[in-house]
Amino acid sequence: MCTRESLSLLRRHRAAWLAVAAALALLVPSLLAVTARADENHGSSAHNVSLSCPGTVDEGDTVTVTLTRGSNATKPIKGTVRTETWFAQADDFTHGSTEVDHNGNSTEVDIDTTQDTRIEGDESFRIKWINDHNNAITTCQVLILDDDDVNVESLEVTSTPESGDVYALGETIQVTMTLDNEVDASNSAYVLIEVGGPDWTSGYSRSSNYFRTARYSSGSGTDTIVYAYTVKRYDLDTNGLSITQRESNLGLPGLTYAGTSTSVSIGGYSRQTNLSAHKIDGLPRITDIEITSEPADGDAYRFREQIVFELTLDARVKVHGAPGLKIALSDSGNAIGGGNIGGTQVAQADSTRWAVYDAELTRDANDSSEGATVIFVYEVGPTDKGTGGVGVPANSTDARTQFVNPDGETLLDEDGNEIEDRFEVLHNVTRWAQVTHQAHYDHDGLAVDSDHAVDGTDPLIEIDFGTVNNALGATLTFWNIPNDEGDLTWRADVTSDGDDSDSCEGANMGADNTINEDDIPELGESIERTVNLASGCTAGTYSLDVTATVDGEEVASASTSFQINLSWSPSD
Repeated sequence: MCTRESLSLLRRHRAAWLAVAAALALLVPSLLAVTARADENHGSSAHNVSLSCPGTVDEGDTVTVTLTRGSNATKPIKGTVRTETWFAQADDFTHGSTEVDHNGNSTEVDIDTTQDTRIEGDESFRIKWINDHNNAITTCQVLILDDDDVNVESLEVTSTPESGDVYALGETIQVTMTLDNEVDASNSAYVLIEVGGPDWTSGYSRSSNYFRTARYSSGSGTDTIVYAYTVKRYDLDTNGLSITQRESNLGLPGLTYAGTSTSVSIGGYSRQTNLSAHKIDGLPRITDIEITSEPADGDAYRFREQIVFELTLDARVKVHGAPGLKIALSDSGNAIGGGNIGGTQVAQADSTRWAVYDAELTRDANDSSEGATVIFVYEVGPTDKGTGGVGVPANSTDARTQFVNPDGETLLDEDGNEIEDRFEVLHNVTRWAQVTHQAHYDHDGLAVDSDHAVDGTDPLIEIDFGTVNNALGATLTFWNIPNDEGDLTWRADVTSDGDDSDSCEGANMGADNTINEDDIPELGESIERTVNLASGCTAGTYSLDVTATVDGEEVASASTSFQINLSWSPSD
């Protein structure tokens, strides 16, 4: 019965058991599929792990490193996260290795950096992931941003112009940068200063060519760096120099953190514009005036002699036009002329003379048309007299009062505007144009000196050979003969080998000739007479001697030689 009941129960639940069996049959393949996927995740691709880290971190902050797998694997993958120095110091971050069981898709590892107070610049270190399964290595690099930076406490011009507020050619401008930390400076460190002025030629815009480089001078290893710039002849800033605000103009990476080779990044400075106490004027100036000639007779410059004035400037210049140099004659140191000569007040306007620019002598003195020496020449006139000497009045107005072109032609620029005579320098403002600046004409003058006395008023006879009555003759010019002491008597004699030559006498040779007192001109004017020289002369070398007397006293004489051959000519 029990057996029958049991069978009945089995029959009754057979359908249920079959359903259970069917369910079990379906479950087994499903579990097999799950196992297969798990095995697949443990294949080669399942063990690939990527490593990511931030590119930068502030000093003292934490770096979070992320390990990532490409699937939803659940089985851990073991490995090591290791940090290594690169350019950083070992104590700038947590150093060493960290064992990691990498579970799931993502695992994070924290690495701390160190906050310190030393200046070391930005430094980097490297992070590695070493996979225990396949020994694969993945790396990334992190830059620690140093927050112990350098700031500029002050950036100022610390030099003083010799003249008060204007730096002249050759003077040094000193710029001092004070920092809040010590730095090292190399010779490549610099500060750019801006140089400009209001009188540049119209139409030219400001450009980088106006920057001047003040280079490192001293202070490396300290918190005070000094830069220096020497004013050159093209520099001009009538408003005052400026210091730029841009960091790129401060010569980096010429500065490094003290004791390192790491470039400094600095800040905290501001632009300084048109510093009126620091104007710049590097235009050439006249530094010296000298008379380089000597009187021929050692006493005084006579009529027709040349007095040579040499001006020295502190830079090479180019002369345009035909400027003249104002000079003055001094009568034994008494008051004459206009202006001051070596401290002597001068008054007579007719003492003023003008020496003329001599291009050839200037070129020879400089070996080129441009140079620091400019030469003027004055030829003594028949009314010039200065027993005390000749000088150059001082010119402090800088208004070109002493440099003019009395008789020259007008020069025009490309626009048809008149160009004054000048000493000029060329300034390359841009690649496309040039700007010109005149040199300064102010100078201290030249004191009179009796060694350079002038007396062009002495009676003088000039002999000029030429043709007279279709034969060799000479024109005699009498200058400054006294006209209130009697008649002028003059005589021309020819000698050969020391003997009189009767065969070479002209119509008025060897005889006295008279000019009436009333026909003798005033001082500074002349009178001419002619003589024949080749009337039957034989070949040879002769001397012509001319004398002039007034009231029986000789007042002037002149001698020269000439040569007679098949074609006559003067011998000198």
